[in-house]
Amino acid sequence: MSKWIGQVDWCAPKVAWLVAVGVFLVRLPFCFAGPGFDPDSYLFLISATLSLDRGAYLASRGPGYIVPDLIGQLLAPHGWVYLNLLSSALHMLCIPLFAAILRTTQVPHASLLLWLYTLVPLNIVGYADVMVEYSLALLGILSGWWFFIRGQWVASTLLWGVGAAMRPSQGVFLFAVLLLTFWRYLGGRRALHAALLGVIPLILLWVLPVYALTGSIEIVTKYVPYSSSLINWLVRIWTRLVALFGIVPIGILLYMVIKHFDLIKRKIATDSNYFLSALAFSITILLFLRHPFKSNYLLLGLPFVVYIVSVFPKKAIVAITFFTFVQNFIAIPYDSALYYPRPTIGPGVLYTNLTDRLQLREEIHRLVQNAHRNSIYIVHEGTAWFITYELARRNPTKWGYPPSRRGRIYDRERNTWFVSPSPDEQFEWVKPGCQIYATDSVYERVLQPRYPQILPFVRRIPSKRGI
Repeated sequence: MSKWIGQVDWCAPKVAWLVAVGVFLVRLPFCFAGPGFDPDSYLFLISATLSLDRGAYLASRGPGYIVPDLIGQLLAPHGWVYLNLLSSALHMLCIPLFAAILRTTQVPHASLLLWLYTLVPLNIVGYADVMVEYSLALLGILSGWWFFIRGQWVASTLLWGVGAAMRPSQGVFLFAVLLLTFWRYLGGRRALHAALLGVIPLILLWVLPVYALTGSIEIVTKYVPYSSSLINWLVRIWTRLVALFGIVPIGILLYMVIKHFDLIKRKIATDSNYFLSALAFSITILLFLRHPFKSNYLLLGLPFVVYIVSVFPKKAIVAITFFTFVQNFIAIPYDSALYYPRPTIGPGVLYTNLTDRLQLREEIHRLVQNAHRNSIYIVHEGTAWFITYELARRNPTKWGYPPSRRGRIYDRERNTWFVSPSPDEQFEWVKPGCQIYATDSVYERVLQPRYPQILPFVRRIPSKRGI
């Protein structure tokens, strides 16, 4: 059986499409389980719903994701499942495209590399998400890469620029990577022409729509790096990178990079596609390390790191692929909201992500449906944002969400607040006559260590979740 699998050309067009459909089917349970595992997923849904309710565009996040936000406005009021399915379907198109890139560049072990790409846990759970900008951006970037390989620099520039405009917070940097590649291999004049040409989709699909819909480009110009404490920064790298990809595959990858560093340098110096991949992945990982709170930031870099791996010996690629596959089912290290403190080894990424989504959805439904009148519910940030979306979608005229008070949602009909306390919270919102509730995890992990003064007034709500 394994010998037969090894003899199949998995990068052949029809076979690659079968792989893509298979990945789409595997992702379906996640698409129906919840909107995603990134808090920005809920902000995306909230902004889409509020934009329609108010009749004016409300940006989901800076520096502006115009086309994805408009798609969100079409589908979010009908439910997050449709956006999940769209995101997954768009990524399904990317798999045969990446297979074509591997086949055309004639890299060694192309079929094995395609399997490595499809088996990465983040690829499975990350594209079962309402934020369609990731799959739109990847589709544009891979299309641009495909035309770059074929020597059609005009189409390459335009398509790469379209992809960059879908997710400009990363896309503008990746577009700069393409220009550097042009400059190195096609000359400075061609790179200048590409820069002028590529700016067109960025302006038309990003900057101008931002100005037309908001009256300014403030959300573009005010997008600046985040700050964080060193300890928190290191913890997030562990939970958002190491725990998701697995310490064994990452360890093998780093070891092989060190061992074959001279070979990698030669490939970068002589192979335009390898130069492009090395630079694109470096930019992606640096942008993630700047703010390692979102695993999804790594999605656009995955095809490029897989291409980098192509110079490794087959045994090393097999080992990375095998342990990447294992991480889906047995996680080393383990990170999930279900257990606290977290064990070193636990159920794989697929199980924990699916269970987290299902239990969050169950908890949201319970809180929204059964919340008492004249009450205050203290919840985690992601829970608060999900509740905001559900209340806005179900009954937009009977709830309040002041923009200056993010994390505090008011249900006017029941005189009930859902609150996510900030680190410096003073609890001035505690009102006479309102009973305070908190889920078990919030009570133990937020209120006890930070706000013991209000514990006597809080009733605990049993919760299976740790978020």
